[in-house]
Amino acid sequence: MTDDSNPNPNRWWFHRRMMAYIALSALVVTMAAILFGSVNPELSEPIQGIAWVFGFVVLGYYGNNALEAFANRNKL
Repeated sequence: MTDDSNPNPNRWWFHRRMMAYIALSALVVTMAAILFGSVNPELSEPIQGIAWVFGFVVLGYYGNNALEAFANRNKL
């Protein structure tokens, strides 16, 4: 499926992919910091909110890929 409105769809998808990888990496680093106890308990609520945002970014990217693969499964 190509999008003719964007002059270079591969560049756009590359940026979305990098955004998802950075968000996934940030989630892993945040989880490690919480597990090893290097996070101040007073910051737990803001960190939780940031983790939700990163999670939605990752879910949005991989969920979109899964839906496109599911929609195009019979077109091969």
